[in-house]
Amino acid sequence: MLGGGGGYIVVGRVGARRISLEAAKLGVRNAWRPVVRGRLEPEGAGCRFVGTIGMSPFVKAFSGLWLGGVICAFFGFVAVVVVRAVRGEATGGDFLACLVAPSMMASFVALTAWGTLVDRGEATYLRSWLADRLQTAGAGIRGYRPWQQNPPR
Repeated sequence: MLGGGGGYIVVGRVGARRISLEAAKLGVRNAWRPVVRGRLEPEGAGCRFVGTIGMSPFVKAFSGLWLGGVICAFFGFVAVVVVRAVRGEATGGDFLACLVAPSMMASFVALTAWGTLVDRGEATYLRSWLADRLQTAGAGIRGYRPWQQNPPR
């Protein structure tokens, strides 16, 4: 745990080369929470953070596999219904079975949209948390003078 405020905590891993952080609302689990992944690259007298913010790669992979499976199931249902229709054996239930996959896709898209909507506060907090900690004198932030906060004695 790296810090917190407003009911949020920032958790993750900071290694020699890679950084992976996410903001989480205390007591709430959500697979779609935003994750910052990146690295610090040397630049001049300091370093620069290069990274992205978005869904976890695991969530992206799982979502892609799940939606791919549902799409394959949809085309399989349609193929079976077409074959049965050509043979004259198709029933109304066969045509209704074709609606199962699109309804599963729509519900998954709705669940993903809801999950990302709920996480907007976490994404905003994570961005502000990073901005507070990754400030430099040359960042162009008006009024930010870290060398004047603790003047030498």
